[in-house]
Amino acid sequence: MIGPIKFTAHDQILELGAGICWLSALLAQKSQQVIAFDISRVKYQGLETAEIIFKYLPKIFFERILGNMQALPFKNNSFDYVIVSASLHHADDLATTFARN
Repeated sequence: MIGPIKFTAHDQILELGAGICWLSALLAQKSQQVIAFDISRVKYQGLETAEIIFKYLPKIFFERILGNMQALPFKNNSFDYVIVSASLHHADDLATTFARN
């Protein structure tokens, strides 16, 4: 899915609905500026799963932010890429999710 994209080490990348952060880990191999954003913190289900990734792949790191995709805490144009994989169906209101503030 991300293979054809020519990321640079300085691209700002947001994974929206990161879940267990597997895609954020792959993205962090391509850029130093990755944020995993999800509504769940629970280990083996949400953002805390990244601790396992960091333990076994110590060269990989990305930020994790807990929150709701209908109320993103970022300014417009903060990212070069926003990537969503298998999580938009969790949005209560897609229009709000995609709206610009």
